[in-house]
Amino acid sequence: MENLEEKAKQAYDAGMENLNRKEFKHAVVDFSKAIELDITFEDAYLARGHTKCQLGDLNGAISDATQSLELNPANADAYLARGCFYEIIDPVKAEQDFDEAIKLDPTNGLTYRLRGILRARQDRLIGALVDLNEAAKYDSENGLIILREPNPLKISRN
Repeated sequence: MENLEEKAKQAYDAGMENLNRKEFKHAVVDFSKAIELDITFEDAYLARGHTKCQLGDLNGAISDATQSLELNPANADAYLARGCFYEIIDPVKAEQDFDEAIKLDPTNGLTYRLRGILRARQDRLIGALVDLNEAAKYDSENGLIILREPNPLKISRN
């Protein structure tokens, strides 16, 4: 007989398959089953949070990312994810989470890029340029954001 941890991993894997197929409701069920089987499965909380975000449940996504952080406060990816979830409803908290993610993993160009975009949307252009420049140091693809838009720091407020 399989132990609970193995069953939780199987449910998580099924959730990832459903997430990749964009079957978000089924993925939430699978990730919830993984969590039910192993309440310390931080990756399952984070994956369920991403899935809930895809379904438009930002509060649920934030709650799951927060639970993942309670299990592992040094998880830079969880701060990055929660920052993305917060960006829509609370930019101040989003920036705080991006800051914490950078403290934990100062070489993740994506975090600098996302914080730079957030700052640009707030017309904090110098901070945005500093972040986008830092992002390009760690991943040359991040620097392309400056080249792709005719005026990358003039972001629509729609």
